[in-house]
Amino acid sequence: MRVYLREVSKSDSKNIAVWRNDSAISNHLLDNGEISEESSAIFYERNVITGKYIQYIVEKVEEEYGVFSYPVGTIYLKNFNTLEKTCEIGLFPSNDNEWNDQAKEMAIKALIEKVFREMDYDKIYTQVFGDCQDEWQLLKNVGFTIDAISKKIHEKRERKLYRLVLTR
Repeated sequence: MRVYLREVSKSDSKNIAVWRNDSAISNHLLDNGEISEESSAIFYERNVITGKYIQYIVEKVEEEYGVFSYPVGTIYLKNFNTLEKTCEIGLFPSNDNEWNDQAKEMAIKALIEKVFREMDYDKIYTQVFGDCQDEWQLLKNVGFTIDAISKKIHEKRERKLYRLVLTR
């Protein structure tokens, strides 16, 4: 399996809205309100175009019947601190079966490479709910460790929220 990261475009708004609104996915997100294709396009204009976010679509490369690729998820960076050389990484999956642990790990590693080598940052952090064991294990596998633990009311219940960090 191979994946690559391509910069998100406004035309990805439809897929992002579909992925984001899937209840199995939104339960893992800090902000789990529904979005529309239009609100996703507005987000793109206000945040990606302005550089507040750097967002990529994860494309799975299919080589069994010729070479082509298709989108399976999205991954992004935000909260840039150029003075301390830190940023936050986030991802949310699609409901595509190809967006499995292997594809997620490959995408995260590719983005970590960009942050540390191309951007010359020193630290990446992220947040994950304590009961999201798949994400927890995935981030641990690529080297993230616990930095802090807090509690958050999410979906009308209290959940532990872990801040994880990875340093160069």
